[in-house]
Amino acid sequence: MTGKSFSKQAWELRSRIFEAEMIAKANPHLIEVHPEVSFRVCATKPLEYPKSEWDGFMLRRSLLRGLGITIPDQLGVRSPIPDVLDAAIAAWTAARYAANEAQSFPQVAAAHERSVIWA
Repeated sequence: MTGKSFSKQAWELRSRIFEAEMIAKANPHLIEVHPEVSFRVCATKPLEYPKSEWDGFMLRRSLLRGLGITIPDQLGVRSPIPDVLDAAIAAWTAARYAANEAQSFPQVAAAHERSVIWA
């Protein structure tokens, strides 16, 4: 319709997206989190560096530490660094959502609307 194709990452995630949609229909507590939105909310300003760069990793690790989330120097697993950061900030967002402290984007969203991102 737009003349553009899906990104390789989006195409690879399609089966997981369909799976999440099925689960969401049965569970109203499933929410959508975008890690960079959550980091932006946590920092209260745009982040200067991408998480794939050293300065970006250190900035996000420091933000997480300020939230009481410590990422140890050694995890004992082989995970891409951005995935570890994303999981940690998503957990923070989930805790905020459970405590009715999360923000929705757009902000005019209903409490359980599916077309929003929570941070």
